Formats: sequence, C-alpha cells, structure tokens
Amino acid sequence: MKMVFKLMVILSAVILIAGGCAKPTKSLPGVHDMSENAYTAYDETVLSGQQVDVALNRYKEILAIIVVKDGQHYIFGDNKAALKVPDDSHTVVLSDKDTVIDRDGTYKSYILRDSNNEVVGIKLTERKQ
Repeated sequence: MKMVFKLMVILSAVILIAGGCAKPTKSLPGVHDMSENAYTAYDETVLSGQQVDVALNRYKEILAIIVVKDGQHYIFGDNKAALKVPDDSHTVVLSDKDTVIDRDGTYKSYILRDSNNEVVGIKLTERKQ
C-alpha cells in the first residue's frame, strides 16, 4: 500500500513539473520563423547586449542589421542595398562584433521596412545608462 502511495506522489510530481514546462514563453523569433509577425519582437523593444549578439548571429545573412553606437552607424550583413544609411556608416564583419557590441549594454530596436513595407533590416541604437 505504501508503495502505491509513493508511486502516486512521484507520478503526480512528474506531471506537475512537466505541465509547468509546457507553458509557452515569449521569445525572440528563431532563424526558421521568418514570417512578418516574427519580427514584432524587435519593433521598439529594449534588448540586452547578449540579445543583440544573438540577433546578429541569426539574421546577418537575411537582414541588414544597423548598430548605432556613439553616433556612428555600423552595418552587419549583406542586405544593406535596400536601406537608407548615412554615407559615413561602417560595414562590419561578424568577427568584429565584439568591438561594436557592448554585451553589458542595452539597445533600443526598430524594424526597418522598404517601400513595399517588407522587413529589410533591424536598427539597434545603444542606450546610455
């Protein structure tokens, strides 16, 4: 009888824990979730430097990503032709991202759209602490 009771308690605990893990969480879109709605997580949102790093790794080949730091524009990705960027902007390769991105900082993100209202980039502006 005690064994059945212990088994019921363990089974109930497993179901309770598994049920808590199944709840959906709001997260940034993945590389395979490229619908128009996937980018709303980046529209006028504050991101940490670590989230910016993840966005660069995920989207640099699909979208142009502009990082504005100290008034300078740094562009990651190959899709910058559709963007209107300042002439003094700097094109940066992903391997140099650590010189641009402050992983302890925060960034305000905006979605950039072309004349057809399609997402062509993400603009990340460093916020001063």
